[in-house]
Amino acid sequence: MKKKIFSLKNSTKIFLLILLFSFLSERALYAAYSSSNCQYLRMDEAGGTMEHIPVMDQGDTKFCFSYAATQMVDAYRFSHGDGRLYHKTSPIAAAIKMFLYKKDKSNLQGGGDQCKIANYVRRYGSCGRYAIKDYFKADEQGKYLESFIAIHKNYQSFKKIYSLDTAIAAALTPGISAKKVIKARRMITRDAINQVSCQLPQRGEFTQYEMTSKQILKALDEDNPLYLLEDILDTGCSKGGTIPYNGGWFSWGGKGLFSKKYLPYCKNALLRGQKPSRYLKEIHQKLNGSFPQQPVSISYCSQSLKKGKGFRGLRYYDQESNAQSSVKESKGRCGKHVSLIIGRKWNAKTNKCQLLVRNSWGTSCNSYADDWDCEKGNIWVDEEDLGANIYEVKYLGN
Repeated sequence: MKKKIFSLKNSTKIFLLILLFSFLSERALYAAYSSSNCQYLRMDEAGGTMEHIPVMDQGDTKFCFSYAATQMVDAYRFSHGDGRLYHKTSPIAAAIKMFLYKKDKSNLQGGGDQCKIANYVRRYGSCGRYAIKDYFKADEQGKYLESFIAIHKNYQSFKKIYSLDTAIAAALTPGISAKKVIKARRMITRDAINQVSCQLPQRGEFTQYEMTSKQILKALDEDNPLYLLEDILDTGCSKGGTIPYNGGWFSWGGKGLFSKKYLPYCKNALLRGQKPSRYLKEIHQKLNGSFPQQPVSISYCSQSLKKGKGFRGLRYYDQESNAQSSVKESKGRCGKHVSLIIGRKWNAKTNKCQLLVRNSWGTSCNSYADDWDCEKGNIWVDEEDLGANIYEVKYLGN
């Protein structure tokens, strides 16, 4: 009797082999497709738009949005004809100026919009970091700013009482005569001026600035403490540290003429509540769509850098009628933060596309999960993990 060539057992094996082959082929095709859409890009390499922009450290200022915005501005400037590489826009000056322009003193303690910063600089210009001396450690910046705010607050509190009519002020402060009220006014004013003056030459990003007693007192008399900080900044910026833009800047063109180069507006590429795939698609489009390539700003959960693969700091849900997906921060998990995307590469070992995050926590790599490769403050993160934690994408563009 002839043996059956195709037994049930053999046919099952062949079927499984076909399935395995199809699966592997599909994986190979996916990897080939994904890698072709993840072409290598690194803006901080020689010739890149971020070549002359170092990794910065926001310290305890909570001004991450301003650090991202000012680096976007400088990247565009340096790659479009502005040869003043020495002028790195100060994120602290830009933030304080913008807050004062918007009459918003609440966000000084953290939180802000990178596009508001970039568009403010576009219109009013910037103060260079070199004009604002970095004599103090990054992790003291927030405390230094807070010290000026505290001086202003104390002065304002005493001023409410002692600025009243002498007789009324004396009546409100039992045991203090009218003569002592007058003396107290002078003492409080003198002490507040001295506190500000003593801070300026000793430490801080605003060190070695000279302000007269009149200038200090005028700033202290303002209701908003930002006026005091602005006056301190202006003292340093007035010494050749400001670049006025008025929508553009001037650089030398052919035959000694000036040619005007415009800084585009900062725009929100996608509103909150999009799916991760939409954010990633938008990021890749922005990375591919301009030359020279410009950094893209993302608002995302910083814990994704610390916790590593699989971390999710956002909760997605569908609104009524299956409308656009919406997103909320998982309470206590996200750690809202702003950084830049300045590169991209295909990881052949993991068959995944990775994005290069330019962060503002300094050049140390101690804060990041072992899952990610950190290179002096630049971090390679799998796009799917990063995308799942993004809630805004912004860029400079027309």
